[in-house]
Amino acid sequence: MANSVFCEESRYFFKKVKKRDAMNKIIQNKVNRLIINITILIILINLFQSCNNLISPDDKTPIIDTLEVCKDTTLIPLNTNELLPLTVGNWWEYELQTFIYGGDNDTTILINYGVQKIKEKHYSLYNCCLYETVVYDRGFGGSENWLYWQDSTGVYSLGGFSDVDSLINKSLISKYPVKKGESWMSQNVYFDKLTRKFVSGDSIKYTCVSTNKEFDTPIGKISCYVFYYRTDIASDVIGFYDTYDYISPGIGLVGQEVFITNEELGDTTSSIQYIAKLINYSIKN
Repeated sequence: MANSVFCEESRYFFKKVKKRDAMNKIIQNKVNRLIINITILIILINLFQSCNNLISPDDKTPIIDTLEVCKDTTLIPLNTNELLPLTVGNWWEYELQTFIYGGDNDTTILINYGVQKIKEKHYSLYNCCLYETVVYDRGFGGSENWLYWQDSTGVYSLGGFSDVDSLINKSLISKYPVKKGESWMSQNVYFDKLTRKFVSGDSIKYTCVSTNKEFDTPIGKISCYVFYYRTDIASDVIGFYDTYDYISPGIGLVGQEVFITNEELGDTTSSIQYIAKLINYSIKN
């Protein structure tokens, strides 16, 4: 009986020891997880502080950034007077003609008016460089804001922002100076109006097709550089938008023509979809 009692007490003791060890392991695991979570929280706090502590050169202009962690940043100034006059307060008013095609060669033209303007200055952090950009409002009821930057090589899009999304990406959209026939590739960034988010699409090819073509507007004929590019209509639609931007140095966008080109079974047809014409503008020195 003694041996049996001893054995029972021994088993009870070892059960207590095992239970205690198990509890210790559980507590230790919880402590370890807590330490890891605290460490991650400290890293995230430092990350956000490093971005939020960015100070613009004038100490008041907002910074649109991509949560980059940079030891140092280089200020890249904006050239406001190369191809596009990008001074805050500049505006351009346009007449937009939309062509709607019906049967029996019936065509309806809808006319709308809109104003594009340089709203304000922003500083945009991209690849640890702080770009001095401007907010370019493209008008016609859009809720998004586009960021433009310009230097001695041309006009760049730095992406944009809305009330729910932002995307910073540097793309050359209008090379200047440029020769007729010059082409370049840039990533296409567009705003999805359904999701209200910016989308980084495929690269598209830009080509300067003319350096001195006159564009007829209600305020006269204006000599322009013409930039052409093609984009897909949609992922599930066969065809393209062929766009021609007419830009006059010192004035800005004078006009735009957008054609829809259908390519199916070897049959290529193209028809005008939109024409925008400058009807008034104000440029500050």
